[in-house]
Amino acid sequence: MTAVRRFSVLAAVLTLALGMRAHASTSSTTPTPPTTPAPERSYPSVLPLTLEVSGDQTHELRTLREFTITAQRESDVAPVVVIGPVDPFTSENTCRRPMPDGITGCVVNGDATIGTLRVNWQVPEAGTYRFVLSGKRGLSDRVVTIGAFDLEARD
Repeated sequence: MTAVRRFSVLAAVLTLALGMRAHASTSSTTPTPPTTPAPERSYPSVLPLTLEVSGDQTHELRTLREFTITAQRESDVAPVVVIGPVDPFTSENTCRRPMPDGITGCVVNGDATIGTLRVNWQVPEAGTYRFVLSGKRGLSDRVVTIGAFDLEARD
């Protein structure tokens, strides 16, 4: 998305530069480039997230249970649950069909070591959010953190 914006901005700058050059050759005054308003962002807004979950030698994808994704805004006291707890994979290391609530897409690679999950997240407002992916592995009842990342939603 950022690359598209950068390309669009570059194309707009090049267009303005070409227009200014043609205009400058026909006029002795300095032209004022037209201003274009910045697009308004509105919240809440849906943001599709694509996440990869991998197994290891001890724990295959099928051993992932009660998978949960939480998001916490920097100034918030507690995280909110984005999805979960869900069991996204079957005992055959494939995607569960029908997909659990909250998961909009699922693909497992050929050797069943990486599962790619797609989730739609409702961004409540601008800010920096910390996402934590957690779940239970194997027969353990202990919840472990599988991964975490930060995401910035801008105005």
